[in-house]
Amino acid sequence: MKKLLASLILLSAIFFVWNHTFAKDCLDLSFSDWDICISMDKDDDEYTLDYELEDTNWAVSLKCDILLPDNTLKNLWACNWDFTYSKEKTEKVKLYVRLNNEYKTKEAYYDFDDWERWNSIWWSSSNWDLDEFDFYYIEDSSPDKDERITVRIKALDDDNDVISDYDEQVTLHFQRDWDDADDYDLKIQSDDFNEDEDDLDSNGEIDVDFDNGYLEFEVWFEYEDEYTITVEDWSVDADQDFDVWDNWSSSNWDVDNFYVTTNDSSPETDERVDLTIKARDDWNDLVDDYDWTVVFEVYYRTSSSSSRYKTTSSTYFEIDDDYEDGYEFDSDDDWLVTLDNFIEFKKDYDFKVLVEDEDDDDIYGERIFYVDDNWSSSNWDLDEFDFYYVEDSSPDKDERITVRIKALDDDNDVISDYDEQVTLHFQRDWDDADDYDLKIQSDDFNEDEDDLDSNGEIDVDFDNGYLEFEVWFEYEDEYTITVEDWSVDADQDFDVWDNWSSSNWFSSSDIDKVEWVYNARPALIDDLEDDYPALKTNNTRQNMSDDFYDEMENIINWDDSIYDNYDEFYDWFLDRYSYTIQVRD
Repeated sequence: MKKLLASLILLSAIFFVWNHTFAKDCLDLSFSDWDICISMDKDDDEYTLDYELEDTNWAVSLKCDILLPDNTLKNLWACNWDFTYSKEKTEKVKLYVRLNNEYKTKEAYYDFDDWERWNSIWWSSSNWDLDEFDFYYIEDSSPDKDERITVRIKALDDDNDVISDYDEQVTLHFQRDWDDADDYDLKIQSDDFNEDEDDLDSNGEIDVDFDNGYLEFEVWFEYEDEYTITVEDWSVDADQDFDVWDNWSSSNWDVDNFYVTTNDSSPETDERVDLTIKARDDWNDLVDDYDWTVVFEVYYRTSSSSSRYKTTSSTYFEIDDDYEDGYEFDSDDDWLVTLDNFIEFKKDYDFKVLVEDEDDDDIYGERIFYVDDNWSSSNWDLDEFDFYYVEDSSPDKDERITVRIKALDDDNDVISDYDEQVTLHFQRDWDDADDYDLKIQSDDFNEDEDDLDSNGEIDVDFDNGYLEFEVWFEYEDEYTITVEDWSVDADQDFDVWDNWSSSNWFSSSDIDKVEWVYNARPALIDDLEDDYPALKTNNTRQNMSDDFYDEMENIINWDDSIYDNYDEFYDWFLDRYSYTIQVRD
């Protein structure tokens, strides 16, 4: 009986939910009238989402969806449904909750690792998750003495993911394989510190801060010897060895590559930076008689791209006129030249400057620049609006439709700091221009046609590049919504239907619910008949169940149905539920 009740109650739960009281270990979301707390329990790889709703004895409409780390979206009706997920580690999930007509989203970290647990644990990103440091980029672990080497370290959790909010202070410890422990004979430099061995403490250490999970610096060594750099948190450490060479005596003096550095690898847009080029042989020794010409190529990568693209456009960068056609080394340069005010970048992308020998492109070097945007929040970068999500462009009248708009730049990227005021203009294809016959709602405004001005407009604010609202229309007609900045606009058409005139009085959202029950029904009936053999031989119950199944198919296909509306359908569902309970034995 428990299985029968559980199965049928799960089906009926998609319609209404009732009062709960709060407990611990749940994720809290606040709505206009109530607070709800969502929990998730685990048994092996099976999960149950559940909710606790505070301070109401009224029936409410509730729906939850959860986006799992593998980008699978689970639709969990009434926020108390089961699903499976096989991975076992702490990962980020996104929760979508609709309570009556309000819609909320929330991101959180969930520990999928415990084999069996009956209390939900939601994590936030924290440096307490630190598991190891990784020297993930070493420009050269066998450099020449006095050669600058870029070193990059990242802080990882136990899933080998970068901890994006790890900004803790750590200790860098430098050690040279030399009798005198105080003689470190090296220099280090970064955007955050600029020290040499005289500024290290007696243990050869300096305290520095990570930046969003990363640490970068340059180091160069004075003598041919072995050195070790160690990074230490209070609980975690890692080290990197360097074998430093004095290769001046072993050079073959044929240029093999260029070593390229800059005075600022993280400039702002429109800021001029220098470029220093060293000509080196295949031992990475400096070649003092190089007198050929080098040329330059520029590549860019946006934040949303994994690839770099070559560009010659002045909208992306500008090289000083003296160097547009390259640079010819001369005898005064020996093996090194610094090109002052060499380049400025126009966009906040990652750029790579490639330096090549004019006659042999196998001889090259490169430098990466991470460019920041020095503009304050502004709509000057706005290129277009995009109605990127329209829940239904052909809704029924009085059916709530979620609409989402994003502000894009000319690279089709969302402008994350676009918080400008825009105008929403509503128009109905009707003789009377003042008769808009619609209502709109969002977290920021709640208006109907009486509150729109004489042009059918309302001013609203974007939030970090996005705008979301709900709209519903009163009549069967064509409507248009336009979003307008002072320089940019975009519109979206809606073809609104009056489906109440047919014998099937169901909205699109009602149809979705019926279809869900329809799809779940065959497997459910098979399970019930296996557990309760009496249900197989009861012809009345079978006929009732089959007729109900046929009527659901009619509703889904918009054919004539004996049920005139969704409430009537639900009443018939409860009748069949009650009858099945009575005849199960």
